[in-house]
Amino acid sequence: MRSRLPLMAFVLSLILVAGLLPWPARADCGLENNSFEGAYPDHFGDTHGYVAPAWQPWYQDGPDQASGKNWRPTYGAFDTGYLGGKRVHGGTYAQKFGTQWATHNAGVYQRVAVPQGSQVTFTVWALAWSSQGDDPTVVSQPGNYRVYVGIDPTGGTDWAAPSVRWSEPRMEYNTWMQLSISAQAQGGAVTVFVRGNPEYPVKNNESTWDDACLTVVPPTPRPTNTPRPTNTPTDTPTPAPTATPTATPTPLTGSICVQAFNDKNGNGKRDSSEELLAGVRFSLLDSQQAEVASAAPASGSHCFPGLLGAAYTVRGSVPEGYEATTPKEWALTLPPGGTLTVDLGLRALPTPTPPPTPTPTPTPEPPLSKLASTVGQGLFSVSGLLLALVAIALPFGLRYVRAKE
Repeated sequence: MRSRLPLMAFVLSLILVAGLLPWPARADCGLENNSFEGAYPDHFGDTHGYVAPAWQPWYQDGPDQASGKNWRPTYGAFDTGYLGGKRVHGGTYAQKFGTQWATHNAGVYQRVAVPQGSQVTFTVWALAWSSQGDDPTVVSQPGNYRVYVGIDPTGGTDWAAPSVRWSEPRMEYNTWMQLSISAQAQGGAVTVFVRGNPEYPVKNNESTWDDACLTVVPPTPRPTNTPRPTNTPTDTPTPAPTATPTATPTPLTGSICVQAFNDKNGNGKRDSSEELLAGVRFSLLDSQQAEVASAAPASGSHCFPGLLGAAYTVRGSVPEGYEATTPKEWALTLPPGGTLTVDLGLRALPTPTPPPTPTPTPTPEPPLSKLASTVGQGLFSVSGLLLALVAIALPFGLRYVRAKE
């Protein structure tokens, strides 16, 4: 037994040293700790801010926190021992953050040095879980949890800056999704962001992130021409200085998201027990009332992406057998880079009950026709009797006349 103690001590020392080694990273991914490994430090000092090394947390603080909106999430890590490793895409750990009975607009970011003018593409794997229950394998009445990735090509670290370019939102649950966004570096650094943003404060709103990657394609250097022999210079007038051209900013694009829901109680707003309705058609019109796009989403919700900041109109159709409990048309002003959402409430019309078929009854004969029939029959009988009396009395009358003559 004593001979085994030095061996066990040696093995334990190897494990401790391994825990202090730098986290593995792909050489072609351009990020530090791209797989979210290592010992997570607590950024808030209250056991709610554990973020992977080389990454920084960000979150929107308010407003409407009394209504369960825009809370600071709890940050932490999942390892391969949780749910059989289903919450880890690669390696040993994955970054997570979430809230209970509240929404959040939050994530993590990292600033990376790149050559100016480089074309950069940021990708990451994300998994969202949103549910009124506590079973992480079940999604029940989710809170419309949307995930995004973003790049600030200027290298700024403010998630709300207009220079940040965001991907289109994805809204799927308990499945890994790869998100991607590209941009051209405006300076010597760029900043990459991940973002989770549920719409409704259900009991559990949570997202997990893993295996990020930043690919960098440096600009192609311009070829230099072979210098030609120069002539003897002559005095030339000094040219007037010309104004330095300013770069034209890339216009920011945003999204307008629509969804139709089954407003069972007809109160004009979506309650947690009311599901989305599939196949409802929405039309997006520009300021001239020309149709820009349309959709009839099978999932009940859809986002119209790549929209410039401008005035738009959204029209929803009411399927046969339903009535609208909310407006069917919305006039919207989309800010540059913003996202707007409209909800169309629909309630099923009651099925009408057909009236009972009346049983036919015989038509009574009018009294006058019966009276006429009776009187006719009586007159016919009297006229027959009179003719018989005339026939009997006529011979006696003739005899009487002749006797008198």
